[in-house]
Amino acid sequence: SGNFQMNCLKVLKNVQFNYSASLDYQDYKFNYTDTNGLTVLCFCNKEYPLEVSYCYLKELMANFKTKFSMEQIEEAKSLYLFNKEFEHIIKDFMNYYNMKPECQDNLSKLSREILEFKKNVIDAENLLNKRGEKLQEIVIKSEKLKNEAETYYKSSKKVKKKAFCNKWLWMIFAFAICAIIGYFVSSIICGFDYH
Repeated sequence: SGNFQMNCLKVLKNVQFNYSASLDYQDYKFNYTDTNGLTVLCFCNKEYPLEVSYCYLKELMANFKTKFSMEQIEEAKSLYLFNKEFEHIIKDFMNYYNMKPECQDNLSKLSREILEFKKNVIDAENLLNKRGEKLQEIVIKSEKLKNEAETYYKSSKKVKKKAFCNKWLWMIFAFAICAIIGYFVSSIICGFDYH
């Protein structure tokens, strides 16, 4: 009906670029996926599995892009021009996805597994990023420790050198004192003119 077409147009006007979404409409829903401005849309019962719907849309999109080049799509004044050539493919996909519930279950399961795998990959990537950040912190801290160790080594070398010089200075000072005392003692014993 005209109301349905108007609602389709409303949905198409609100399509987000490179995004997939589901919009409720009474007891039904519009599901769409958009890739670089090319949108495929389906209308189904609310109970119809969302994963299966998206698999259908993505497979339909991939098939459409295989059959028609982006150049052909961009040059077309209306995408309805592709209906005659693509209509039977749409019907075949609709029959395939509607008539085989076991396929829906398998597709739903596969889709969930893919989403889980994707989540695991993202989690692993985040973990690697955190590890990379921690490794970077360790590298910075080890560099800091290396610099502190070099500074400590240089200052300990200076302290050791200073202690060595102080030791010799005290020895020279002690020898000078002993020499002066020895001179006074020998002068007292022998006399200051040493005769």
